[in-house]
Amino acid sequence: MAKDKVVSLFSGLGGIDFGLKAAGYQTVYASDIDSDCCDTLATNGDWYVECADVREVTAKQICRVTDTDVGEVGLLVGGPPCQPFSKSGFGSGPLPKRMRDRRADTIHEYFRLVRELRPKAFLMENVPQLIPDGNSGVERMLLKMTAEINLVYRTKYKLNFVRVNCADYGVPQIRQRIFIIASREGFEFRMPAPLYSGSPSRRLGTRRYRSAWDATHNIRIAKCELQTLYPRGRWTELLNQIPPGENYLWHTHRGGGRPVFKWRSRFWHFLLKLHPELPSWTIPANPGGYTGPLHWENRRLAVSELMALQTLPAALDIQGSNTSVRRQIGNAVPSAMAEFLGVQIREQFFSRRTNKKLQLQLRPAIRRPPRVCV
Repeated sequence: MAKDKVVSLFSGLGGIDFGLKAAGYQTVYASDIDSDCCDTLATNGDWYVECADVREVTAKQICRVTDTDVGEVGLLVGGPPCQPFSKSGFGSGPLPKRMRDRRADTIHEYFRLVRELRPKAFLMENVPQLIPDGNSGVERMLLKMTAEINLVYRTKYKLNFVRVNCADYGVPQIRQRIFIIASREGFEFRMPAPLYSGSPSRRLGTRRYRSAWDATHNIRIAKCELQTLYPRGRWTELLNQIPPGENYLWHTHRGGGRPVFKWRSRFWHFLLKLHPELPSWTIPANPGGYTGPLHWENRRLAVSELMALQTLPAALDIQGSNTSVRRQIGNAVPSAMAEFLGVQIREQFFSRRTNKKLQLQLRPAIRRPPRVCV
């Protein structure tokens, strides 16, 4: 059976693409503006890689290098830069201010390529703040662009807005995201009920969330690398006193430690430590020395541990400096989430069922995590 061809935009290190590969798709074109991301893509995949601003990419160019015609691409995917809409940016500000950010017009470029390529289906990933509750300005903009495409080219794209917590679908990480999914034939996309939960239920058919320990327990870190992961600075002593699963709030008048900080005076991720039996919090792209999630052993997470929490292939060779590598990992879409969505898109849009088990779903660790004392 021929694999559905994928064109990938804003590819980063390829988190979506490796997930779709596990689901049986074939990425034929990947692009990003970041040179380190492009080097990572070129090192680890058999696709055509273009290192360019999306504003310079055209359907004619994509079709030429992939030997496809307009309308032949099975799936167009990508996650335009989320900074204008994220909490760490100014996503809580007014919509006009967010849309004036130059990075926000990459959404228009994504839909320009939908119009030029007219794929059988497309998937766009972003932070939930892209379409915040009580403010549907961006949603109206997306619906208008889609309607214009349908009117001119007689397609039937219908946007399905799918909000997910990736932990609900087997990713060992609490990561809230929105996926905008559409079929050229106008099919409805129905997101299956969560497979995992914090309170597993036989009646609901859910299993317990995959934990940070499930993801990392088999990882061995070289001694020379391990030594570099322990922070040395003014907050080290306080970090060592915080129990797993807690953050700087432990050291406030409401916590159980020393009242060093005022209540809610810092960002949530400050001195935030993982609990081995729970999923990780969202992996950030640009963490500081004391920005969590930090390991319950009072250190930063190793690159291999970050990759495991993002369900990226263990053999992935990420190019660039240590800072760049961590940024690429933090910006990635968890591959297990992409695999799950890829399977659902194939079954619901292309009417092709598969009985193959999901390859990137984690199995629970056999050994229990060690007891952590503070």
